Amino acid sequence: MSSPYSLDNFVEKLSMQCVPQEKIGWIGASFFIGWAFTVLWVCRLADIFGRKWIFRCTLILSGIGVCLIYFIHDLDTMIILYFFLGCSSSGTCNLGFVYFMEFLPLSKHAIGATAFAVADGLVLPLCTLYFMFVGRNWAWISMVGTGLILFSLCTIWCVPESPKILVN
Repeated sequence: MSSPYSLDNFVEKLSMQCVPQEKIGWIGASFFIGWAFTVLWVCRLADIFGRKWIFRCTLILSGIGVCLIYFIHDLDTMIILYFFLGCSSSGTCNLGFVYFMEFLPLSKHAIGATAFAVADGLVLPLCTLYFMFVGRNWAWISMVGTGLILFSLCTIWCVPESPKILVN
């Protein structure tokens, strides 16, 4: 680390000090491309085969991908990994939201959607506070998210199929 005030982030981990910024931008762009590539057909597969199995599969892929982040030290490999994380995100985020809402009674949809949005919106401010006051290493805060994914992987096996799929 060059300074006690610097974040221990992907710049050093992936040796990005002399890499063109366009290539660095591909980390985020590949995630979005992966999401855009799968958002239409993954959700459609869930309509055909059931939400539970498609959600489980994308959650497993997401869990594997997030765990691999800790072990990858090559920028090109990280770009490819983020593409696959984007692919799994259409199932874990988009489909997960629909799956969650289908278990709520219609009268609770507004509060459920609000709670979902608030939880999602709190991630960035909480990460910012972590980096300001607690630590400078990305891996520790990331382990919270990894732990939540692993917890979800363990508990998703207890969740039944979506009521709307069972009615059809």
